[in-house]
Amino acid sequence: EGAEGGAEGGVDGSIVAEDVDEDAAAFCLDVLVGVTLRNRDRVRTCLPLVYGLLRQLVQTAKTPSALAERAIFEVLRLCRRLLPHKEDLADELLDSLRLMFALEPAVADAFLERIVRELGHLVAECGGHVRGAKGWETVCKLLMASARHPDAAAHGFEALRAIVEGAPTESDGESVKPGSAEANGNGHHAAAADDDARTSSTPDTRHAQGHLRPWNIRACVEAVGAFVDAHEGGDERSVAAVGLISSAAAATERWCSGNADGGAMAVAAARTMAWPNHPSAGNSPVEAINALRAETIAGAWTDCVSKLVAVAVGEDRAAVRDDAILTLQRVLLASDGLNAPATHWCGVCSGVLMPVLEAMGERVRAAPRGDAKAIAERTARLGVSCVAKAFLQYLPAMLTAATPAQFAAAWTEVLDRNAEVLKHARSEELREAVPEAVKNMLLVMSAQGVLAPGAPEGIWETTWKKAAAIDAGLTPAIVGAK
Repeated sequence: EGAEGGAEGGVDGSIVAEDVDEDAAAFCLDVLVGVTLRNRDRVRTCLPLVYGLLRQLVQTAKTPSALAERAIFEVLRLCRRLLPHKEDLADELLDSLRLMFALEPAVADAFLERIVRELGHLVAECGGHVRGAKGWETVCKLLMASARHPDAAAHGFEALRAIVEGAPTESDGESVKPGSAEANGNGHHAAAADDDARTSSTPDTRHAQGHLRPWNIRACVEAVGAFVDAHEGGDERSVAAVGLISSAAAATERWCSGNADGGAMAVAAARTMAWPNHPSAGNSPVEAINALRAETIAGAWTDCVSKLVAVAVGEDRAAVRDDAILTLQRVLLASDGLNAPATHWCGVCSGVLMPVLEAMGERVRAAPRGDAKAIAERTARLGVSCVAKAFLQYLPAMLTAATPAQFAAAWTEVLDRNAEVLKHARSEELREAVPEAVKNMLLVMSAQGVLAPGAPEGIWETTWKKAAAIDAGLTPAIVGAK
């Protein structure tokens, strides 16, 4: 009724006629949504009918239209209005947002900016009511889809920033332009002028509490990674996204230490995620922290480090690449709070530090002369410093976990990789940086008794042979030996 050849409704709210009268469909949609919002105590009865109609309207929209627009944003409005009052339906409400993935490309492109802006409002107003991993995964995947959209990317990034770090508060003073270098949550500024001055500052704490949790952090890091890689917003937004990865890594350290909340977050994570390998983790804070530590080190923390390594070795934009190296260094040096087993740091040495050094050597070798060579060598200086500092920090752990033969092999590879970087160096700065980094490692290893005459596996003799090939001044005399 009310439409010539109008839509016939099924019991689940689906439209079974091929030709839809948009006015009639819009009227039905208004009635169904209005009844649902006014009858929250009967919402379980109403929602299947509403979603049946919405699903059909969204899936059959081939081009942008007023009806498709209405259907899309009613899905979002239902979430925003019901989530604060129906937390038990949070997964179902957020799962409805997956309808957006069924949109035709032309329809999605036309409405993506508004969809992402509405998601930002949803995060700001209802983020505290989302308790499970599935709902956050849906939100993060939708935000990730905006990373390369010219109009939606800025809104998507700000929504992710609100999840990871919290939205800026009204007392922040002067506002910061979204995606600018100043908005970088980690405080990095990858200026090319002064490498020594380019260090991570303390993250800005003038934000409302974010929504980052053990059960959504991996989805958040994946989404943030898309903004690191995207060129929308320029280098500034990519650098700011690298800062969010740093903030995520810092959160893993806080959770694993349990010092801030006595293990409350770990207990909540154990109960929410129900790890199969740790069935009794929710019984006590101690068990929960141990389980969260194991899961986080293998999962979220590794995701953060892996993404930083990928950017550090593969990114073509120098500002983003260099900032990723500085952030990787900061994350590695701040990870004592993980209380990771000693074997973990052996894996980091072989799986993180050595690939970074290898990539630095290859980048310097492949770079043509001129500005490209200078830029590659500046990146290599940062990489050499990062590897040396991280290697020394976790040297005691590696000595504990590795056999003498394993450690000797790892140390020999460190020297070989540094020599390869130096082999292709042209600038005085890099030619000085590599021997200086090696010298610092030699001095610390000697002070700790690792490097001494008669050390296992011939480390003493092998070290000085390889060190002399790097720089003639690197002799046993620097550690007081003859």
